[in-house]
Amino acid sequence: MPLIVYNYKYILIFFCIQKNFEMLDQKLKNFVSWESTGFKNLKFELSDSVHIPNKLEHYIIDKKNHLFIDQTKPSWISCNEFTSDAVQFFQQEQGSIKNAIRLLIAKWGISEQKARNEIETLLTNLADSEFLETNIKFDTNNQLTTLHLYITEKCNLQCKHCYMGSGPNSTKGLSRQQLKDIITCFSSIHKNSKVTFTGGEPFIRKSTLFYLAELAHCKGLTTNLITNGTLISKNDIDKINNLFDSVKISIDGPTQEIHEYLRGKGSFIPAVNSLILLDETNIDKTLGMTLPPEYIEDVENKIESFIKSLSLKNKLYVSLSMEILTTGRGASFKKNDKAMKKDAERRLLRVIDNLWERGWVRDINTPMFRKLNNCGIGRNISIRADGSIMPCALPYINIGNIHNHSLQFISDNLEQIRIDTSVDNIPECSGCPIRYICLGGCRMENLKKRGSYTNTGCTEKIRKNKIKELMYRPSLSMRDI
Repeated sequence: MPLIVYNYKYILIFFCIQKNFEMLDQKLKNFVSWESTGFKNLKFELSDSVHIPNKLEHYIIDKKNHLFIDQTKPSWISCNEFTSDAVQFFQQEQGSIKNAIRLLIAKWGISEQKARNEIETLLTNLADSEFLETNIKFDTNNQLTTLHLYITEKCNLQCKHCYMGSGPNSTKGLSRQQLKDIITCFSSIHKNSKVTFTGGEPFIRKSTLFYLAELAHCKGLTTNLITNGTLISKNDIDKINNLFDSVKISIDGPTQEIHEYLRGKGSFIPAVNSLILLDETNIDKTLGMTLPPEYIEDVENKIESFIKSLSLKNKLYVSLSMEILTTGRGASFKKNDKAMKKDAERRLLRVIDNLWERGWVRDINTPMFRKLNNCGIGRNISIRADGSIMPCALPYINIGNIHNHSLQFISDNLEQIRIDTSVDNIPECSGCPIRYICLGGCRMENLKKRGSYTNTGCTEKIRKNKIKELMYRPSLSMRDI
């Protein structure tokens, strides 16, 4: 069934007589308020009005499934035929919760208990998905905020899917003084920003890593570390805890067999032990897992038991991806057909939803917390071990080299790229109802495949498919749809 778009004034008609409503009101005294079950823990009274965003696009996906998309923010809510009426009632009539219940009973002839249950589910979803107009507090800062600093290209592992092509024989790396100058300059231009130390394997240059992290902290920067975890010892834990705000350890598979097939024999136990050692600290910890699509069944069946087997006392977040970047050794990695990849991506989203509900996926991964106007290009800058500079974390296109260009010059260029690639400035995106959700796709992929940051390759068919997929993304655990 094709998508049908509605944008009309909802007319409320009651079919019940006043006597029946008086009886209903008496029953509703037993249900004076509800609280959402999610992280907002909002409380609703029967007399409350529910503040729905003003600019909504309403889609009927099929007979019983409806989708409402906020035109001004990355917000959407999926509904059934009953709660769809309630959303329109709240938006266009500013009616109370009690009257919404009365509406469902009157229009659909359902029981009072059924109507109450439908409204209760809707209110919980509205609160927990941040759809309510009064709840939304977006980070609208699209400025450059993160420096990804590759302090070495050398690595003690030689992973099959490494997009850097790093390994024991790699020699590229900026000097300590050059790295110090980069951090000093970056902190002076972009105050209160972040620096992520990565590689290669950063612990190959442990003393330089700790020196730079201490410098970055002194300059007011938030410090993040990405590591394979195999070189961390118990003696390093205090230093890591004092110098880094967060650590991501790469464990590519829910089993030792999968991880070591991709990363090499003997790499699994040290990485797991590093997570356990870091559990003794309060540092923000993430388990980063990147796998080819053929391992989706293993992830579905084993990821939760693997996390539980770690027996960690403190919070651990999980970041999952099945996107193998086609650079470095990733360029020669086994390619999957599109249907298999798409199926794996959809199944992975369900896994992430389940992990999110258990508190293992951080809320910041949801689109509700940030209103961006592009994929993130211009918010990040990557400086590779050879000094080459990229406008995001992906290693596709160089826009200069630190040996030849000042960081200020690069920052100015990134700002212009950010402006030019805004969905508000791309004709095919500017009027699209999901522009703040889709964000026009990856600009680096656009440039790589179609020769322009702003050539999204989007068609009406693609847009409709993305809208339909939103229907089944109610918990909003990922931006990429």
